[in-house]
Amino acid sequence: MPAPATTIDPNPYAPPLADPAAEWPMLPVERWSELRLAASLVSQRTMERVVRIAGSLEAEIYYDARMIGEQVYVNGRLRGRSSVWHWTLVAPEVEFLVEGNQFRVPALVEVKVGPSWRTVVRLSRFRLWVAGRVLYEE
Repeated sequence: MPAPATTIDPNPYAPPLADPAAEWPMLPVERWSELRLAASLVSQRTMERVVRIAGSLEAEIYYDARMIGEQVYVNGRLRGRSSVWHWTLVAPEVEFLVEGNQFRVPALVEVKVGPSWRTVVRLSRFRLWVAGRVLYEE
């Protein structure tokens, strides 16, 4: 009599064992509503924003539009960058990924620049989207 075969229940959220440098899987869209997220402004400058996300994922998002092209850092690591060949002063959107506990979710920064009496330009609109919803807006 053969021994019963053990069935392996693959867990898509298990850590990547084959490659320690591999990335966590994307959280399915159907599960985005389960995330409990809140965002708060940490610091604000003319062309920079730092927003902290708390809840189901902990992250600090740093948006920098001071140089040519914009950069988005998540917990100090570069995660998104716009093209330097954009036809406006800043790219209106920068997409990136935020890592949670054993999963990743898409995120987006929407910006718009406007004139300023102190500096030549400033961010006149800043909106942070995470997992399909606006977490922070000004």
